[in-house]
Amino acid sequence: STLDPHSFPTRRSSDLPRIPGNVFYVTGGASGLGLATVHHLVSLNAFVAILDMSTEAGEALEQELGSERTTFVRCDVRSEEDVVEAIRVVDLKWGTKAVGGVVHCGGIGMAGKVCASPPLSKARELMSADGWAGRSAF
Repeated sequence: STLDPHSFPTRRSSDLPRIPGNVFYVTGGASGLGLATVHHLVSLNAFVAILDMSTEAGEALEQELGSERTTFVRCDVRSEEDVVEAIRVVDLKWGTKAVGGVVHCGGIGMAGKVCASPPLSKARELMSADGWAGRSAF
């Protein structure tokens, strides 16, 4: 049997989240997929909180894109205190605006052989940063 693509429900633009004018939190926002997400959201006129552990990259990105639409907050998503502080800082800046969403791109990786098992401590660190172990504060 063949699937008919026209049988799937279609989305109307009113079904999609409203991006322009809303605040988005992007974890891992200073590099990789998070960086691309920040650029895209800013291009759609969103206000973007760049949450990342790299102060140098985050501050440079805020300077590049402008502090009117972006703000950088150093944040380790494994730390509830860091996340609460990031939300407080962003709320002070854009507290009158609606929150559009959170895009979780924060994480860490390690280079190594795929077939070799990493030490248990390294595996726990990787999983906690990526939220797999239920320890991501977002």
